Amino acid sequence: MALDNKELTTEFSESPGQTLDEAKAMECARSGQEQPPELKDQARQQEERRGLGRTKSSESLPRVEWSYDDQGRPVIEFSGKQALHKLDSTPTVTDSKAKTAENGKKAETEQDALLNKMEKLNPPLSLPEQKRLRADLAEIDKLPEEQRQKIYKSLEKIAHGQADTRLTDQQRRELVMSLAHQIAHPESIKDGEMTGTPANAERMMASGYPEYYADIVAKLATDGTYTSSDGRTVEAKRDGEGRLAGKSDPSSQRSLTSELFQDAVVQLRRSSPRHRS
Repeated sequence: MALDNKELTTEFSESPGQTLDEAKAMECARSGQEQPPELKDQARQQEERRGLGRTKSSESLPRVEWSYDDQGRPVIEFSGKQALHKLDSTPTVTDSKAKTAENGKKAETEQDALLNKMEKLNPPLSLPEQKRLRADLAEIDKLPEEQRQKIYKSLEKIAHGQADTRLTDQQRRELVMSLAHQIAHPESIKDGEMTGTPANAERMMASGYPEYYADIVAKLATDGTYTSSDGRTVEAKRDGEGRLAGKSDPSSQRSLTSELFQDAVVQLRRSSPRHRS
């Protein structure tokens, strides 16, 4: 607490060899003097340190930290509490430590959410498959956020979304695994016994436009159809009961993801005006 004038005068008067009048005179002289520049700088620096909580007297005060959430909104954390700043309402406060203690782990990432969905398939992923999928998703996580979110949306649609093609759990497993791997490693895409053009188109899409590549595969796998921007529609192969057909590549080199995509490329080429002419 700052001393008031009375306390300040008393403090001076208690110094050895000073009378009350001398103390008052000294205080008046001090208040009337202009501070040297170096003292002003010191005072300013002290004020800045105090504002940042870096002075010795601030050590016992609660720490305040700023950060931003995934949507770019500022988050203030103080004394184990988080205040999420919302532009359209008053700040809301949650106890971050208590939230962590409730579920015993940190907030679920997109990668963890997808892997948890895959665990519900029958049979679930083996440990080697989990390791491989995590490695591929780690590569996908390096992509820009907008691309990454769209890819995860397509992967989750295949993993557990409603499917008119009545996907089996085994097909969901294979599609998620192969799609993630081929986005992470486009060079792994195989031609099979087809000509190289469809596979080249697939490699180009997987490396240059992975979010659109994932969307096309997800729609073919779950809806059974894909409509191009110019209105042409292609269909995935189905069995006699309307289910998504299994792999049919005689060479067994192509993944189910590649069969879906490359067959669609062939259909689009055949339906193009240039090809028909």
